[in-house]
Amino acid sequence: MNDLGITDTKLSLVPTNSIISEKLFNKYNEVVTKSKIFNDIIEQIEFNKIEFESIRCLALGSFFEEIQPLYQLVLLREIILWKSKTIDSQFVISLYDPAFTSSDIDFINNELNDKNQKLTWKYETEQEWEANITSDDLSANEKTLYYIPHGDLHLLEYLFPLIKPKYYLGNYVFDQLLRVNENDQNMKYLVNVKRQCYKTGKISKNELNNDSDDFQQSVKKTKKRINNKLEKEKEIIEPVPLIKLYFKDIQVLTNSHTTIEQGPWLSAFSSLALHEFEKEE
Repeated sequence: MNDLGITDTKLSLVPTNSIISEKLFNKYNEVVTKSKIFNDIIEQIEFNKIEFESIRCLALGSFFEEIQPLYQLVLLREIILWKSKTIDSQFVISLYDPAFTSSDIDFINNELNDKNQKLTWKYETEQEWEANITSDDLSANEKTLYYIPHGDLHLLEYLFPLIKPKYYLGNYVFDQLLRVNENDQNMKYLVNVKRQCYKTGKISKNELNNDSDDFQQSVKKTKKRINNKLEKEKEIIEPVPLIKLYFKDIQVLTNSHTTIEQGPWLSAFSSLALHEFEKEE
């Protein structure tokens, strides 16, 4: 056990509000604010003059049960505290995750809100989270930072066309897109995102080939024996249809994802990057 009380990915003590508060406000925060990932994020927010009035967080995980989500919450809170120094209006941070326990929800709605009157932390149900999506109003979304520290491909396939983020803090998206198969009918939106990134040069042709996906409409040749004669027959694979995207390019503003920063947070910040989706005019 180290001086932060960590033995493995589980919290080493039966967590209570006081234990979580102590780690969040007096221990883990000191470690995170000295990290490269935190300083990289705030420097790029400042350098790029990024203005946002709310943060919507998804897929954080239970910070009462696991170390990584607690560190991810610490990072989120420190970004917000840094940002709150330059804002005068009310700032809303909403969080949803089906993994949240009643203890997580109580802590979000009560303990976090006691620390800064300008900041409103709130847990949202799935229905509330979806009801508050403003994807039809892209100008409203430009004022929201979406924080999804560990969204898998299926979650991004669902979320990107729904929320249409401009600012997205999550896993380095180009690495994730390399795992998307060009012919996957269940990943229609991400397939089109990958095609767009190929056109803009964000994913190279060599990377596509290494991923067994060369962005050509594929025709699979199979051999069948018919009437005791070997014939070649083309089995046509249905191509994924073209979908109009809401953005023209993706810029990655931070570079801390390129190296693995060692720390007590384990894999909490692996490949985390700040993205900007450049909208179509």
